[in-house]
Amino acid sequence: MAEFAILLHEKNVGKAEVFQQGLYYRIACRLNLSRDAIYRVSAFDGNKKQDLGVCVPEKDCFCLNKRIPIKQLTLCDDLKFYVENNKDKPQKHSYPVSSDKPFVELSNLMNAYFEMQEGTGYIIFR
Repeated sequence: MAEFAILLHEKNVGKAEVFQQGLYYRIACRLNLSRDAIYRVSAFDGNKKQDLGVCVPEKDCFCLNKRIPIKQLTLCDDLKFYVENNKDKPQKHSYPVSSDKPFVELSNLMNAYFEMQEGTGYIIFR
């Protein structure tokens, strides 16, 4: 078993225990966080990021238990666990497409995509 700190904004908020079970790693995360957001845990082994999923509230903490194939994550000293909450993600800005109004964000269209919502077309910026 290996144990790692889980970081939120470079602050230690919990621990991840990694167990090898055959061709899988079983990862058990326990975090001490406020209950005002949705939290996702990710592992970064120095080469790639592996999304482990959403934490579930249990009693006085958040927990996450996940099994992943060994080939998807390298167990090393540089392995880092991070947690993100939905409040930290950048908000999307959307503009309805209209033929009779000028579009003010033309210079930023490279960072946008088109989406239909309830029969109306929208340009959405991340």
